[in-house]
Amino acid sequence: MTGGAAQSAVTGRLVETMNSGGYTYALVENGSEKIWVAVPEVKIAVGSQVSFLPGMVISGFTSSSLNRTFGRIVFSTGLAGY
Repeated sequence: MTGGAAQSAVTGRLVETMNSGGYTYALVENGSEKIWVAVPEVKIAVGSQVSFLPGMVISGFTSSSLNRTFGRIVFSTGLAGY
């Protein structure tokens, strides 16, 4: 697992979401790519337009509660405007 790079706000359409271990993992499509974002648990509907606050990028992050490794994920403090 590597990380530390800052990521600007992530904005786009929510295409997938899952809650686990106190976090919401959200897959956001911004037109040119899909980006995973993790935030403290929040309810958001698939298909919604969302904007997450800037956060830190982690490569190769493994979520033990999901038993899944994310190639690249942004850890954000939450949704913008909330």
